[in-house]
Amino acid sequence: MNAALGAAASVALAGLVALAAYSGSFVLALAVGLVVLATALGWSALFDLPSPLGSAVLVAAAGWAGVALALAVQHEPRPLAWFAALVAACVLAAFVRDIVRRPPREALVESLTGTFAGEVVVVLGASWLLVPRTGVGGIGVLLGAVAVGVARLATALPFSGSLTGWIGLGAGTAAAMAVAAVVSPVHLGSGALIGVAVAAVVAGLDRLLAHAQVTRGTAALVASSAAPVAAAGVVAYAIARLFAV
Repeated sequence: MNAALGAAASVALAGLVALAAYSGSFVLALAVGLVVLATALGWSALFDLPSPLGSAVLVAAAGWAGVALALAVQHEPRPLAWFAALVAACVLAAFVRDIVRRPPREALVESLTGTFAGEVVVVLGASWLLVPRTGVGGIGVLLGAVAVGVARLATALPFSGSLTGWIGLGAGTAAAMAVAAVVSPVHLGSGALIGVAVAAVVAGLDRLLAHAQVTRGTAALVASSAAPVAAAGVVAYAIARLFAV
């Protein structure tokens, strides 16, 4: 049941991002900001991190800073280059937060690496805002979101994780290609590449998070639903940049 609910939540968030892409950068930023919030709220529970409030605040702040940065640099020729400074700031913030934590600072390494991993996921998730500025345009967001949603639905099937992963990879790719063929046949090639890359990320994250989303409560389920949507953003952008049309 949890797997099905998580998949449905991922579909809803991916659908929201896809719809927002056709409403302008600001609306898309709001949608991605919601994905960031959902990821941050349950990230500590997902990885059983100590001091969950501090981790949630840092992850949310990093993600929202990424969204603001993406809005500011979306017209730059190499917008991701600006994210290096933000990721560096995230490293420092994670270190400072653990330094000032009240003793005993249990699970220090887990806290540091887990918090930083969450920051990176949501910061790169802001790349959804950059996809419409590529040669693929707004349809790139749609293709990526379709691949996320279909792949996540496939991972909820009542089969072994290794099998649902391959099903998700194939289904996500096929769905992105089908949407491209219907909506914009000229983007069939980009649909195939975006679909396979995004579906692979979603299937891999599902294998990583499957146990935690079932056993660690509602907050973890929310984060495990939003994290694949966030992580897919930079993948969709990287592939979309390869195409001039």
